[in-house]
Amino acid sequence: MQYSFTIYYLLLIINSVCNHICLLLVDINTELDIILHHEQLPMILAQSMELFSKEGDLTVLDPEQLIWLYISTNNTNSNEFDFKKALDLLKYIPGVSLVED
Repeated sequence: MQYSFTIYYLLLIINSVCNHICLLLVDINTELDIILHHEQLPMILAQSMELFSKEGDLTVLDPEQLIWLYISTNNTNSNEFDFKKALDLLKYIPGVSLVED
């Protein structure tokens, strides 16, 4: 009987650790997705908006700024893919929900 309690508690600990790891992976994947959208920002747009630091790196932008850049009139070469990227970024803005018909 003692072994069954030990195994039960061990399984509880393992489940807790797995849940924690899953939450960490969701956070990491969210950050990687935002980074991907950041890297896909058109270079011409980034240069025209002077988004580079003195070291030559692209400054960090939050999802709202990225959305604005993707759909702004400054993005003269925008197409449907840029609007799709902007829509994809909406899920990373708190309080914004997309309603599907």
